[in-house]
Amino acid sequence: MKLRTEYTCPLELTHDVTKGKWKPIILWQLGKNPMSLSQLEKDIQGITQKMLLEHINVGSPYQDVELAVS
Repeated sequence: MKLRTEYTCPLELTHDVTKGKWKPIILWQLGKNPMSLSQLEKDIQGITQKMLLEHINVGSPYQDVELAVS
């Protein structure tokens, strides 16, 4: 993923962080309540464990963003 070095608007950053098929769904589920990875996998139809782990990668390029996975 190519990161911008400068943002002219906070919405650009929001878009870059949440773009993709699964990220908005994962964020929505975690926004309702923190849950385990296995519960997330059960609650999100069609997501594989591999895709879930890729989107909740601790080494994400956005170091200021942390997902509350219990």
